[in-house]
Amino acid sequence: ILELLAFVFLIMTAYRIFRADVMDISFRLQDLEKEKDLIINLMREVSDTLSVELELDRILAKIVDAAIEGTSSKAAAILLKDPSGNSLSVRYVKGLFPPVKPIKVESYTVLKESQIVDIFKSSKIAVGETYLGIPASTGEVLFVKDAESDPRIIQTAKGIVDIKSVIAAPLKIQDNIIGVLAVLNKAIGITHTESDLSLIQTLADQAAITIRQFEMYKEIVEKKQAERDISIASEIQMSLLPRKFPTSDKFDMYGFSIPAKGVGGDYFDYMKFGPNKLGIIIADVSGKGVPAALIKVMIRSITRTIASLSKDANQVLAQLNNSLSGDIVEDRYATAFYCALDAEKRILNYSNAGHGPLLLFRNKTKEFELLDTEGMPVGIMPDVEYGQDFIVLDKGDIGVLYTDGITEAMNEAHDLYGLERLQNVIYKNHEASAKEIADAVLADVNEFVGTAPQHDDETMIIFKIL
Repeated sequence: ILELLAFVFLIMTAYRIFRADVMDISFRLQDLEKEKDLIINLMREVSDTLSVELELDRILAKIVDAAIEGTSSKAAAILLKDPSGNSLSVRYVKGLFPPVKPIKVESYTVLKESQIVDIFKSSKIAVGETYLGIPASTGEVLFVKDAESDPRIIQTAKGIVDIKSVIAAPLKIQDNIIGVLAVLNKAIGITHTESDLSLIQTLADQAAITIRQFEMYKEIVEKKQAERDISIASEIQMSLLPRKFPTSDKFDMYGFSIPAKGVGGDYFDYMKFGPNKLGIIIADVSGKGVPAALIKVMIRSITRTIASLSKDANQVLAQLNNSLSGDIVEDRYATAFYCALDAEKRILNYSNAGHGPLLLFRNKTKEFELLDTEGMPVGIMPDVEYGQDFIVLDKGDIGVLYTDGITEAMNEAHDLYGLERLQNVIYKNHEASAKEIADAVLADVNEFVGTAPQHDDETMIIFKIL
């Protein structure tokens, strides 16, 4: 009987653990869905604001509102680096933030809440000092669940604003830190959670891009010079494109994008979901210059948020399309091809939105396949269904995504480079690395076109199964 009771107890314990794990996963998926909706709504509102007026505070207000709403916090603030780069200034704050350093007053009880906020707003915070300056120095998120016992948190307005929990995330564009987004104290609940941390990290990423985008766009409007327009849009584009590529013993990857005249609409990106799992997108936005660059910012932000939910490839494109439809002005749309690679299982899930097909080299047969599905470009109309497919890959297989600037590159005799020539270069170099194959293609295209001017971007992503 004792042995039976012990066995029943073990079964019940295992069930409770399993049920708790399932509930944790369910709650996390709900948090991710909430995070996705919040980010998409934020991008829409920011896009509307940029199209009507150029006021940074209105954009920052939307970001701060999203941070407060998404984390149920009592206060949030955005601080930006001063031109010297050595200190931070409070650019926008909502809710009650205490001064970060003590000030000489006999009692805070004589101060009104608005005066405490004004003191905070006027603060200059050295990079690397206090809980707000540390993330601007380290580039890492500062998450303090129990601020009252943390020596980094000084309770400068105790009794009026007791700091209980803090999340302070750096605003980064690649390795460049431009400021900090912080939330303070929960309005609902005792302390901030890991879900709050994830949301603030995502918001900080989008806020950094949006602020940089605003600064560049404002500069264009003020100078009203076509040359400056090209330069700024190019900088936006280059800040969006990956500079480093993931490495693994299961796959190799490399990509490049070379604009033709000025700045075109080509774009590519990847998202890592684990050591050997990643999503890859290539897109071609209609038009050129700053308008195309701003649409690429939206595609990047929305795709990264949606793809993080590990949806099927066609669902990623469907949600991207719904998010963009109505936000892209008339005659502005984008073709896109998205695929999810599981290099461990060697499975590729792919979907196409009016882009060129994926070129697949099969190492065993030394033959090429074109992977394609049905679907119109994103941003034209909502509620479009996109096809998808799955394919099993083998060691040595090579996937190539590219824009028509490669195959339609034209020489002085008005001949097109073409798909056959591209296949020949890949075949000749199929034993090389992804970067070496890409370099060989680019060299061959340049040799083919000679001195003939090109009018379309040349963009390519290559992945190889190892």
